[in-house]
Amino acid sequence: MRPHRITLPADYRFFVTAVGNGGAGPGYGVFSLGEFVMSGQRFSLPRLDVRFRPAQGTAGALPVGEQGCAISHWLGLSGPERGIVWTDARANDGGFHPATVPHPYQILRRRQTFSAWYCTWLDSMLDKYQP
Repeated sequence: MRPHRITLPADYRFFVTAVGNGGAGPGYGVFSLGEFVMSGQRFSLPRLDVRFRPAQGTAGALPVGEQGCAISHWLGLSGPERGIVWTDARANDGGFHPATVPHPYQILRRRQTFSAWYCTWLDSMLDKYQP
């Protein structure tokens, strides 16, 4: 993504180049790099070449997936949140917050990188369908 003057986080770059550019994943799956379609509508990407500041919205983050009900997932591309997946549920009053590794104790939850976010989903699918 050199035209946008950014470097993708290493785990996400590995995913789109070696695993698959989009496809199965949390919610309705992982978007292909550069694709941003939610609820059947195509959207333009926000500015990617700016510092990602969650309190100011999604500029500086890349959309990586949709959960449904206007909930989307974003990957921080710069600043202290670089490489962290954020969940945008503002359309239904759920806020804009980092995706976290599930844990019964809130204090032990930690922010998820793209690979942790994807592997958490993959583990839940394997648990769900194991005999």
